[in-house]
Amino acid sequence: MTHVSVVHASLSGHTETLACAIVDGARSVGAAVSLQAAHQVQPEDLTVADAILWGSSGYYGGVNPEMAQLFDRLGGLWLSGRLQGKVGGVFATTSTLHGGIETVLHALGYAMMHQGMIVVPNTGPFTPERIAYGCPYGASAVVPTATDLDTATGQPSAGEMRLAYEYGARVTRVARVLASTGQMQ
Repeated sequence: MTHVSVVHASLSGHTETLACAIVDGARSVGAAVSLQAAHQVQPEDLTVADAILWGSSGYYGGVNPEMAQLFDRLGGLWLSGRLQGKVGGVFATTSTLHGGIETVLHALGYAMMHQGMIVVPNTGPFTPERIAYGCPYGASAVVPTATDLDTATGQPSAGEMRLAYEYGARVTRVARVLASTGQMQ
């Protein structure tokens, strides 16, 4: 069975909502999935996964500080190379169209590349959802919020959730294929 770890750092719940769609997509193709907030993750948790997807809300055009703190805790895994060859995927949310969604996705992907992971793009057929909401770097959602996080509004759209679901399934399938060839470390 393919083991998938989905990790999120969410300011107002939107990134966690997107993570749940990714979890559902991974489970739809038979994966055993764990879902954790970034502050709950112990580095060793990630070493047992075949695929890791991590996501963050945008924070001043960068990753949420909670995700940055997780990256800081992964130094030992980087040094030992224990995430090398694992399959990865990224996802992000922002509250405005120009809130840095691609910058956040790139930063998340770069962290995976530094670990030696194989990052799966979020590409696919040009469906209406992909044309309206698709991003090749990972799953994403732009969800307007109120100025006060305690009264945050909105949720990712149905199209954004659909693409996240499909991405969870795609990353899982790639991990399964690589594991079956013995190419994963």
